[in-house]
Amino acid sequence: MMVACGDRREGETSECSFEENSMSVSTGAIGSVEYDPVSDRFKGFWTQVPETVEGVSVVIRTAVLAGMMRGQEVRDTCRFTMRMFVGPGVRRQDLRLLYEDWMGVPLMCEAFIPISGDSRVGGLAYFGGNRSLRRTAGRDVAQQWEMCARVSDAVRFRTTARAPSGHMQLESMDVGASDADVSQLVELYGVCYRSYMTVFTWRTVRSMLAENIVGIVRDKRSGQIVSVGMAEVATISVGPDDWHVVELTEMATHPEFGGQGLSQRIRHQLVREVRERFGQRVVILSESRANWPAVVKANLILGMRVAGLLDQAAVISSNMEVRPQDGKYGSLFVLYLPVVIR
Repeated sequence: MMVACGDRREGETSECSFEENSMSVSTGAIGSVEYDPVSDRFKGFWTQVPETVEGVSVVIRTAVLAGMMRGQEVRDTCRFTMRMFVGPGVRRQDLRLLYEDWMGVPLMCEAFIPISGDSRVGGLAYFGGNRSLRRTAGRDVAQQWEMCARVSDAVRFRTTARAPSGHMQLESMDVGASDADVSQLVELYGVCYRSYMTVFTWRTVRSMLAENIVGIVRDKRSGQIVSVGMAEVATISVGPDDWHVVELTEMATHPEFGGQGLSQRIRHQLVREVRERFGQRVVILSESRANWPAVVKANLILGMRVAGLLDQAAVISSNMEVRPQDGKYGSLFVLYLPVVIR
């Protein structure tokens, strides 16, 4: 998905235009805010790059207005979430003090990914807030952060994962995949997820293969696909530079083949391919389940760092949760690989 952006103007922001304005599974609307009825949320990736905290406030208010103009009824279970690049002069600690109103809900900086060495971009900021019936109790939020800290400690002293069997083959997959393989992926997602922010049908999986970078692990003996992961790419131009925001997403490993590091092999392959395609100006991130320590651990082992927590972000549940979540919406830790432009 390509977003075009003109040169920076004097003043608060760099102004971007966009060639597409569509809702993808993870990225959301590019250059606007759309309503996602499945997860009952307004979501978007704004394409202005504010250079000051005051400019960030202006962008948030503009995005809120764009969402309200959709005419969608806002229930007490609704969420508003948006992302934007910010300039090098915008500091994370200042954003933590920023509150903008949406329907009586304070929109706060939920996560921040710092970017070093670039003259136009200093970070990627997440802003969001939930209405009254979609908020996790403070005690439970504290437990989520405690889990994350325990997993981080475990990663520092981790032992080597059990090596995968020799008959497990790592492959890339694209829109040219056979109908049989697409059907296998639909079945695999059905085994791994009770609910998700999209419905995994033959059509939606085929569409994901066309739009994303995809890796799989196949059991060579049977031909069965036992693990899959995708990299969803949004390309945004800031001045003369293209930035690529890449989310490692739609990860799934069949329970019978867990514990072999299969998804980790896929993650490493996806990161290598992304780096080869896009070079330095890439933000690689993952939004990991706050009640599924194994997924958080896998991303920390990859070298990711924790950027923040998105409260009850989207419809998602599986049979492999360590702690049951409160309702159908899952909270997500944002993790990222460090971004340094040299």
